[in-house]
Formats: sequence, C-alpha cells, structure tokens
Amino acid sequence: MLRPRFVVMSMYSGASGGTGKSTLAAGLAVLLSRYLSADTALIDLGSTAASTRLLGVVPSGAGVLDYLAGVVGDVGRVITRSSLVPTVHVVPPGMPPSIEYVLDTSPEDLGKRWEGLLYGLLEHTSSRVVIIDLPPNPPRWVVDTILPRSQVVNLVLENTSTSEYVLAEIDSTVTRGLASGGRVVNIVLNKTVPGVDITDRVRGFARGGFITTLPLSPITHYLVASMKLPVLYQAGGTLADFQRVLEQVASQLTRQVRILLTGRVEYGQA
Repeated sequence: MLRPRFVVMSMYSGASGGTGKSTLAAGLAVLLSRYLSADTALIDLGSTAASTRLLGVVPSGAGVLDYLAGVVGDVGRVITRSSLVPTVHVVPPGMPPSIEYVLDTSPEDLGKRWEGLLYGLLEHTSSRVVIIDLPPNPPRWVVDTILPRSQVVNLVLENTSTSEYVLAEIDSTVTRGLASGGRVVNIVLNKTVPGVDITDRVRGFARGGFITTLPLSPITHYLVASMKLPVLYQAGGTLADFQRVLEQVASQLTRQVRILLTGRVEYGQA
C-alpha cells in the first residue's frame, strides 16, 4: 500500500465559535514540528486569521482563498514562514473578494486546486504535516472539498453539556462519512473547569482516535488576547497545566502521523 508523503490534519468545531480551535491549531503546528523534527505548515481559513497572527504572520497579502479562486497561480506566493518558529510555514486566508470567485468555482475545480495547493506546499516546504484551521460554521464547499481530503480530523469543542449536542450534529453530517474512508477522528474538549467533564458521554463520537480534555487557563486567554502563542511561553499555574496536556495531545497526534507516514511507530517514541 502506498504511504502518503505528508499528513493533512483538519481542526474543526462545526458551528461553534470561540472554542480555542485556532490557538490549538497554531500551537500544534509548533509542537508537531518539534516532535517530528520536521517542517509543518498551517493553512488558515478563518475569517479573523487568528492562527496566522499567533504564528507571527501579518495577513496582508495573498492567501488560500486567492489560490483556490484562481487569482494567484503560484503556490509560493501564498506561503509565509513563521517569524516565531522558522520550521512552521503559514498560508493566510487571503483577500476577502476572492471568496466570491471560490463560490463560483465548480467542486471539481476546487478539488483540483486544493490538491495543487497541498502538493505545492510539499514542494516549497517539505512539510510532513499540513494543519488546516477551518472556520466555525464552514460553508458547504469547505465541508465537501477539504474535510474528505484530511487524514486526521480533530473536533475541538468547549467541555460543556451543550457540546454533546453539537458533536451529535457533527457526527450525523460529517464524521460518519469520514470514518468510512478510514480517517482518524479525535475529540478535543477545551476550556474544562473542575466538576465538568462530558468525556464518557461523547466517547462514541471518536473514530479510531482519542478524546482529550484541556483545562481552562486564564493565562492562556490573556496571551491569546495579546496575540501571543501560549506554547512559546514558560510559566507556572494554569498555563503550565494547559501546556502539559497540549503536549500530550501533540504526542498522540505524532504517533498517528508516524503510523500514517510509515505504517509503524518505533517503541518508546511519541
């Protein structure tokens, strides 16, 4: 069986915004680069370009929407190296007018351009992992074109009872179809407060993957509000708690990536 030369990993929260998905996407791009000793890339489809900014890139030029719309034909023009972590490459959202051209593009052409973007990233950066930061409540073309081309999907939601119903909706419309293609579906429950944990109630929604709860961290929220990436700071208290669990998530994802890339994981390695 042919093995992929890189792994595509989507960060998805369904219709829920404010889950911390972009913070996790940017942080995992850094951690996976460190754990795999390889370059990684992040494609930011969020309207606020939060993960782009957290990685030290100003989203002022062309990006993924421009390439998908056919406004830009050279993949190299939409790639920027992170100013904070040189082994992480960023494709920002791009110019808003391009979304109109994307909507007018046929699904077949969008699929071809998306594949062209991914393999162009491989050619320009040699990244082993491409992380896609999907927007909340994504348009249909994102669900139909991008998610099916992801080998790993991380569903990111706040750890509240409401998220149980959001997961049920996502599962009925998305993850069952993804699982049929052999993809891995992980669940990351973010912003967990003491006494609240719906892990057991949502366990059945994961597909061949893991479920993890990340603790609520006021320090993390402060850093993100200041456009600072939490994984690049060392401190005690809730930030240390958050970083410790996020590193465990990165370790589990590293194992999944290695299995997809090589079919095996060396004993004792993440």
